[in-house]
Amino acid sequence: MKKIYNKLVRDKIPEIIERNGDECYTRILNAVEYKNELLNKIVEEAEEVKETKGNKKEIENIRKERKQSRGGFDKKIFLEYTK
Repeated sequence: MKKIYNKLVRDKIPEIIERNGDECYTRILNAVEYKNELLNKIVEEAEEVKETKGNKKEIENIRKERKQSRGGFDKKIFLEYTK
C-alpha cells in the first residue's frame, strides 16, 4: 500500500525502510528546497521537544539517539512515498 510522506528525512531512513521490506521513493533536494524543508523539519521536531516539557537532558538524549540510529540530514533526502 502506497503511503505518502513528502518530507525531509534523516539519512538512514531509506535504509531502515528497505530493511523492513518496503520500497521507498526519494529524491535529493537542491539548496533552496533543502532550506525550506529543513525549516519545516525544525518546526516538526520543536513540537516533539514541547512534549519533553523542556527537560534539557531528555532533549539531548533524544537528539543523540536519533542522530546515531537514524542519521542526520546531511544527504538532503526527501522521502516522497513508500510501498
